[in-house]
Amino acid sequence: MHRWLLFVDESGNLDEARELAVVAGVLVRLDGDPAWFEQQVRAAIEWAYPGVAYPPHATVLNKTTGLVASTYRRHLRDPSAGAPRPALRAAWDALCAAAPELPAAARVVAATRKHQEPRDWADLEECDRYLKRHHGGAYEGALGLAQQGGAGMARALARLPTCAAADSNKPRPAAFVVAAAARDVDDAFDLGATGDRTVTDRYLSLLGAMLERTMLLLRAEPPAHHEVRLAVATRHVPRPGLPATPLTASDVGEVVGRVIGYPFLPAEGLGDARLRFHCDATPKYDARVHPGVVLADFVANRLRRILGQAIGSTPYSRVAENASRDISLPVEQAAAALQDAGPLPTLAADGQPRAAIRAHLEAEADAAPLPARPRWARDEASAWIGAL
Repeated sequence: MHRWLLFVDESGNLDEARELAVVAGVLVRLDGDPAWFEQQVRAAIEWAYPGVAYPPHATVLNKTTGLVASTYRRHLRDPSAGAPRPALRAAWDALCAAAPELPAAARVVAATRKHQEPRDWADLEECDRYLKRHHGGAYEGALGLAQQGGAGMARALARLPTCAAADSNKPRPAAFVVAAAARDVDDAFDLGATGDRTVTDRYLSLLGAMLERTMLLLRAEPPAHHEVRLAVATRHVPRPGLPATPLTASDVGEVVGRVIGYPFLPAEGLGDARLRFHCDATPKYDARVHPGVVLADFVANRLRRILGQAIGSTPYSRVAENASRDISLPVEQAAAALQDAGPLPTLAADGQPRAAIRAHLEAEADAAPLPARPRWARDEASAWIGAL
């Protein structure tokens, strides 16, 4: 039995119909003790962002002001944690001094003093511009620390196989990224009637696409068995006729139930129970969240940046190269049942590319052609169709 942990989070405003969104998972095969694994990953994250309130939030820490605010949020709550570094202290003092005349700074400072994250990303941008224009030394120093933090998170991801190992003398277990992305609400393959309710949230469609890719990667011939335990960061999802409410383990279970019907090869599908998914929790992103979810938050954010910068002609190979540089985990992996095919894309595009793979497996003669753009999406689907 191979035991896997899959930590999941998302990046992008999924409520905006025309905004790029990513649901990303960090998939780790666990050979050792789960508690020791959690402890080691938490330590690696705290090493990356010393003095920052846990959990670090990638969207906030993308901005220099976000690092300043996150550091002071912890310092004001617990001064014994140590004094902020000089560049951060200088930037904080500058924001406090500017607050009476700069509403964005006033809101950031007020939220931080209440031990809260800044609510408006635009405020962080405006404060960054102010610091860069009027306090260049403090800004550059804090920016350097923010960049060091991102590099530290990439190192934490690179260490996952070591943290998951049962014995340092044995080969390291696998760790890689699985993810799904869509630039448009029209690319949500699963929107519409599914089972006994209507899926109206493209997050759930992206989650399904990511789990389909996970299944394609892990599905194996006998006697291999895989058990995947999911920790999916909660978010609000719509309910038919009701207000949006937090995602639950039952919601994730419904997505898993739909994905299990995926037309796998060999033809007997999942009836032999060689691949099982269990959703243990849909945790809030707060001080109790598993550090694996924090890494998933970082990965989702970085992948969204990489895909957002990709132009229509950017091949998957370039996306994979940039991901390897920024997150230190592969987005290509050999599928258990398709070893002769070599490494295959672990990043899936929702919508037409996803539909094309499914149509190929179902041997549909009238399957829609793959879209020409974006090229990375065409490339990843073509690779899987060729392998299957």
